Amino acid sequence: MEIVETAFIESAIGITFNNKDLLREALTHSTYARYVGTPDTHNEWLAVLGDTLLDFIVLDYLYQKFGNTQGKGFLSIRRDEIVSDANLEKLAYQIKLTDFILVKNQDDQVTTKNITDAFEALLAVIYLDRTWQDAYNWFITKFIDSSFIKSPVNTVLSNSFSPARLADIQTAFGLVFHHPSLLETALTTISYARNTKYPENHNEGLSVLGDTLLDFFVLDYLYHNKNSRRKGVLSDDRDLLVRDSTLELIIQQIGLHRFIQDNSQSISYKNLTNTFEALLAAIYFDQGLDAARDWFFHHLPAQVKNQLKILLYQDVSGNLDIAQEELLSPNSLKSATGVDYSSLQEFLRQGEWEEADFETRDAMLKVVGRVDYLPPTDIDEFSCEDLQIINQLWLHYSQGRFGFTVQNRILKDVEYDWDKFGERIGWKVGENWRSKNDRIFSLQAPEGHLPSAAIRAAGNGPKARMRIYSRVENCNL
Repeated sequence: MEIVETAFIESAIGITFNNKDLLREALTHSTYARYVGTPDTHNEWLAVLGDTLLDFIVLDYLYQKFGNTQGKGFLSIRRDEIVSDANLEKLAYQIKLTDFILVKNQDDQVTTKNITDAFEALLAVIYLDRTWQDAYNWFITKFIDSSFIKSPVNTVLSNSFSPARLADIQTAFGLVFHHPSLLETALTTISYARNTKYPENHNEGLSVLGDTLLDFFVLDYLYHNKNSRRKGVLSDDRDLLVRDSTLELIIQQIGLHRFIQDNSQSISYKNLTNTFEALLAAIYFDQGLDAARDWFFHHLPAQVKNQLKILLYQDVSGNLDIAQEELLSPNSLKSATGVDYSSLQEFLRQGEWEEADFETRDAMLKVVGRVDYLPPTDIDEFSCEDLQIINQLWLHYSQGRFGFTVQNRILKDVEYDWDKFGERIGWKVGENWRSKNDRIFSLQAPEGHLPSAAIRAAGNGPKARMRIYSRVENCNL
């Protein structure tokens, strides 16, 4: 794109950019980037970031305008209408964006996907080049509501928390709210609110916004730390930070279940995660975007941070740089159950695979308080945090060859056929299952060969042993 074209697009959208190269990147499709010899200078990453940023901006606007008055479904439906491909294509034509998109295909035609990606990438660039508020104001006032002025969310409801309870909550969460009524809204389920004099004072709307806010924080972080990571592996990185098992660790850490206002006998997991997301949105409204972002990353479990760092140090082919071992600090490998994994880490670091195999079994027995075997009920409730630490260590030091998730992937590949599974990972040769004394304790073993002793501790037979992999699935590892 020529400099004059940059000036044209700046005039069309009403913003002057500091970083013209970033603007050009937002308008460049990967086909054109490869064509001109700069294959990494395209808008794929920017479009991913802009997509979640757009969701966040729209939901923020809708919540400020309507709150919970129209119900949770209204916010999601209205958001989907605004961010639909058809609507974004229409908005792109309004600012003549289609005149500036660079693609290289058989007839150089710009598709709807090219247009929506460029529009979302453009929004991301406004945020990156200027500020979040600039991106917000540009989209809302230009395309949604020209008279809208972003203001503090409605906090007129007085909170019913006693001073002692409010202090207890704020100590557990590690922050002080300027508007405690926002905190109460975040902690109140709709079933509880219906029986109060403020039936609209519940957390459903905040949870919808908080879910998108969480995505934005994570994708913004990944964009700034993407190194050579491809867009195709982005979902793996994102899922590590927002999956249920990660949120569960934070929820346990801050004791969220103790403070939720809910009518049911036992708080469902859905209400727990919804409340966590609502709390994140409440922090944003009360103290700003940076404060909410900092709070989330501060409470991110150490083992998750370390696993993410390992992912981000992978090269384009997915190989691990073992020189990054220091990322797995022993200080971060003691779980909430009190089990210390430093011995397992040392065995794996030294390549002592047999010792590591038995140490894995012993550590898992310690988690459930047993000395002989892993009962089915204990497996079904096995700590996701501990399972994640063990799996992370095996993956890292085996360069991705060994670990529960490797085994589970292979088990799914053979459609849960235990005999075929045994053959794939080297536990079965021909018609014979290898004895426990006939394992191969080296990196030359078949993929998924280890760990083994912990699987045997689950009992005899496929049904008992596959229970561990079911727990791997349930923990979203």
